[in-house]
Amino acid sequence: MKTPKEKPFDFIKVGNADSPVWEADPEPGNIADGKTSITFKLPELEPESTYFLLADSGWITLGKKPVGPINDGAYWYRFRTGTAYE
Repeated sequence: MKTPKEKPFDFIKVGNADSPVWEADPEPGNIADGKTSITFKLPELEPESTYFLLADSGWITLGKKPVGPINDGAYWYRFRTGTAYE
């Protein structure tokens, strides 16, 4: 369960849920508030690793209706990185 200090939208490496790789907090007045897109400015990701998105219920609205939560079981919000090149 998230605490009030945590962000409502997280990008997490599987096995490291306590340290999100990226997070967003589009609260009222935030530069992202009212926008129809979100930009991911991710750091370099580790090769051969699995990542997923996590969001609280109501993290965005569509047609003024809150969108449900995204959890770690939502497989379509998961992806795996490839092998590193040298």
